[in-house]
Amino acid sequence: MGALIFGVGGLHRLPFGSRRIRVLNAALDLGFRDFDVAPAYGNGLNELELGRALASVRYDCRITTKFGIPIDLYGERHPSLFYVLRGAKKLVDRHYGSEYGRRIFSPEEMQKSLEGSLRRLRRDYVDDFMIHEPLVPLSRGDIGELSEKAARLRQQGKIRRWGVAGPVSSMGTLIADPAIDVIQFPLEDLPATSGTQGKRRIAFGVYRRYKEAADGKAFTSFVKDVVDRNKGLDVIISTVFPATLQGFGGLF
Repeated sequence: MGALIFGVGGLHRLPFGSRRIRVLNAALDLGFRDFDVAPAYGNGLNELELGRALASVRYDCRITTKFGIPIDLYGERHPSLFYVLRGAKKLVDRHYGSEYGRRIFSPEEMQKSLEGSLRRLRRDYVDDFMIHEPLVPLSRGDIGELSEKAARLRQQGKIRRWGVAGPVSSMGTLIADPAIDVIQFPLEDLPATSGTQGKRRIAFGVYRRYKEAADGKAFTSFVKDVVDRNKGLDVIISTVFPATLQGFGGLF
């Protein structure tokens, strides 16, 4: 069975740090050992909270993070005020959220983002480090520069695998590039990844696909069917509701 990855992307929607840590601890207790996060999730807050939760555990956990969305990291700077600040920004900032429509994919940004992630996560390395959802396919020149930087980061022991996350249509030649170790994509794009043997494949948007299927199965049965039919496929599942999280227990 492929790895079950706990997605931390919605953690910042919980208003209190104690509740966020409780969810992460519950995920660990349930059996999750893989976590997916990014600086853009909660403006640095979600990486910060994940780092806190994993700091005292003895388990060998794997972490995926990303880079390229130029967000303001106020979630890292003011974790206890994040919920209030986010609400205020939505009310007064006409351009709130516009940064998600931009990307910076350069070796310099890659280095800076990784160092920030490692600091927040309290780790010396991450397992998977990925380009975060390109808006358009990258040029050969950009891919070459980023791959060279990734090779140096791997040699330094700061990343284990290098890849790209996003819709397959935006990956361009990256999906088959031999320098790319891992690809992360929506579950509905799975057929388009059939020619990527040797790469780690991670599917997100599993619950959305489950709702679209509407075949009456329980969610856990749907997830089991997906991984049984696609050997080696890793899937991201997530929730911020403790009761829903406990329902994932049948997957372990």
